[in-house]
Amino acid sequence: MTTIVHPASDDPVRDERFRLGIEGSGVGIWDLDILTHGLLWSNTTRILFGVPKDLPLTYDLFLSLLEPQDRARTDQAVSRSVETGCTFDLQYRVDRGSQSYQWVRALGSVVRDEKGAPRHISGLVIDIEEQKQVEEALRIRESHLRSILETIPEAMIVI
Repeated sequence: MTTIVHPASDDPVRDERFRLGIEGSGVGIWDLDILTHGLLWSNTTRILFGVPKDLPLTYDLFLSLLEPQDRARTDQAVSRSVETGCTFDLQYRVDRGSQSYQWVRALGSVVRDEKGAPRHISGLVIDIEEQKQVEEALRIRESHLRSILETIPEAMIVI
């Protein structure tokens, strides 16, 4: 999905309520300038990535916060979105230091200027750490149950 830039809303109070509602629900907002690779992050996005409010944002800083194997995949997804206009939807681990990672999901779409040229990718970032913990617990439980089921035939032969 590609978005066209629209004029600013005529109701700034409503826009601020929407922004506060999104931020208050723990959803971060981000914008990547395609030409300069400049980033804009909401306070929630900075918190999700562990970036202080006063630290200047760069695309290279963003990539450095990801686990090494997620960096190239993320960079390729950004390029693909710019080239094709497809949506950006990735899950990746954010390096929280001391061998700790937090899972986040970033979604976005290309924003085009008045002439139709891609100018930005803008979107949301969501904390999915709890979801990933549940998935891992299910994987462990499934593995345990498979192990039990694989040994049952042998146990039945012994009986």
